[in-house]
Amino acid sequence: MERDLHKKLSHTMQKKPESRQESKSSRVRKQPHISDIPLSEQKEHQEGAVDARSDVLTAIGEPAPEQMVKSKDTTIQQNEPLPVSAQLPSPHRKRLLTFVIAGGAVLVVAVFLIVMGLGFYRARWHNTVADSIAGVLPYPAITVGTHLLTMEDFYHDSDALTRYYQKQAELYPDYAKMPERSLIEKLVLNKMVEDYIVDTLATQRGVTVTDSGINDEFQKIIANATSQEEVTRTLQDLYGWTEDQFKQEVLRSYILRTKLQEQLMTAGVPSSEEYKLAQEVLDNVKAGDKSFEDIAKEFSEDSTAEVGGDLGYFERGQMVRPFEEAAFTLDPGEVSDIVTTEFGYHVIKVEERLPAAEDGSAGETVRARHILILGPQLSDTINEFAGSEKVHIYLTGLFWEASCSRALADGETCETDSASQVAPS
Repeated sequence: MERDLHKKLSHTMQKKPESRQESKSSRVRKQPHISDIPLSEQKEHQEGAVDARSDVLTAIGEPAPEQMVKSKDTTIQQNEPLPVSAQLPSPHRKRLLTFVIAGGAVLVVAVFLIVMGLGFYRARWHNTVADSIAGVLPYPAITVGTHLLTMEDFYHDSDALTRYYQKQAELYPDYAKMPERSLIEKLVLNKMVEDYIVDTLATQRGVTVTDSGINDEFQKIIANATSQEEVTRTLQDLYGWTEDQFKQEVLRSYILRTKLQEQLMTAGVPSSEEYKLAQEVLDNVKAGDKSFEDIAKEFSEDSTAEVGGDLGYFERGQMVRPFEEAAFTLDPGEVSDIVTTEFGYHVIKVEERLPAAEDGSAGETVRARHILILGPQLSDTINEFAGSEKVHIYLTGLFWEASCSRALADGETCETDSASQVAPS
């Protein structure tokens, strides 16, 4: 038995090296060389080897092959040229971004302003949205020197004048016609320029208007109407104005003009050529060589010259104050000294005086003649001021003619200007 066991053991030990050798040889034979593998299979073979190495390297804490490859790829990519914004430090990138955003915002605003300007000046946009924008952004309708007269004011005055002409056409369809838009625009622009110049001259010359003065003038209008309610209703119907708007839009400017005109007349006494002529006329009247009527026909510079200066009958409140005060202090046949008013220099002769009616239906009445010598005119001063400034109209189809100081439509001249022949009454 022992012999058999020894034989088996010897036999096993003898066979074992052969088995190992055989096993080793078989493993070598089972692993072909890479060159023996078809190209289509080489990639899979290499990937499998990499995966195996990755597992081992990961276990011992070394970077896996794919990580090394990725790191290498990243390094290669980082060596490539980068965008300018990526090359800048973080604060610089923020400033660049801010600059780009601000530039875009400015561009959007500029486009918006241009579009609105084209709408106002070319298309004459006039609706709720456009009016709201015009109320916020001071788009100029016309400039006098460096002063802007805005589209908001232009639309405000245009609406009032358009309404007036529409009402006139409704009330008197036989002869009152709605004028063209360009005519209304010219009238409005002329008024805007004149009002601005009047305000400027008043400031320069210390001429002011008080609220009490405006209210006094308004009471005169009410006195010539049926009632204050009638005046209020008429203002709303014809112009769409309240009493306060009328006072500021019309009466304030009227009083300033009157005071400036009176100031011009006073400044011309007694050195102006006009005043010297008035003094010569007065001397001729006093000399008695010709009748007052004939001298009025020869020298008077208003429409009454054709009728010998006859003004007819008038009561208090119908003439400007200096003229009225002089006329109602004269007896029939008496002649005044030179009376200065906003219109010029007057020589007055009272022909007749009638007492006030006992029933109160009429006040004291005077019939008089006068001879008027025109003095320096505010209109001339306004034109001179406008001529000294550069006036520019932004509305297309219209331009400012300096030679006659008026707004004209394209193709018009001062002689063919329709606005010079039309004015609302």
